[in-house]
Amino acid sequence: MSLGCWKVPCRCLVASATAALFTLAPAWANEDYSGSYLCIQQSGGGLYYYGANGWGGTTFKPEGKFVIRLYDKTEKPAYDGAKWNNSFYNVEVSEFGAKPGTCFGNADFGTVEFFGDTSRLECESSSVFWVDFNTMRFLEAYPYGFIDGKDNNDNTPSMMGGTCAKIN
Repeated sequence: MSLGCWKVPCRCLVASATAALFTLAPAWANEDYSGSYLCIQQSGGGLYYYGANGWGGTTFKPEGKFVIRLYDKTEKPAYDGAKWNNSFYNVEVSEFGAKPGTCFGNADFGTVEFFGDTSRLECESSSVFWVDFNTMRFLEAYPYGFIDGKDNNDNTPSMMGGTCAKIN
């Protein structure tokens, strides 16, 4: 006795649904994040030199705004024989109103790679930037200073966070 689903054997429905899911699964790999985004700092903190009291944590006033631009998207297989592609972009980052600079990733010189189903960008310019294009949140880290042995506030590490909005 067959348990049929609407007069179609369940095995056929399950096989059809599974095939449809596997057909749709790599659709995220083709999402295009090309464009410019305005990112505004909302909070931050880091290390500060307090003279005789040494180094300690502090909060920083979030004043920064920057534009991140993704362009010239290309796609390559994630690995030999992969059924999905990773996306690569050229990326520029600039303080709002300033000349853009290249943001480097872990891929080919001057390009940044999005791995598989991720919507996250990681690249390095004068700071390290992480942007999630689903949540439109970012982190910006300036991991320099402090370990250079200079006890002053000329070059202090910081971490800032905020939100981004697509502007074109």
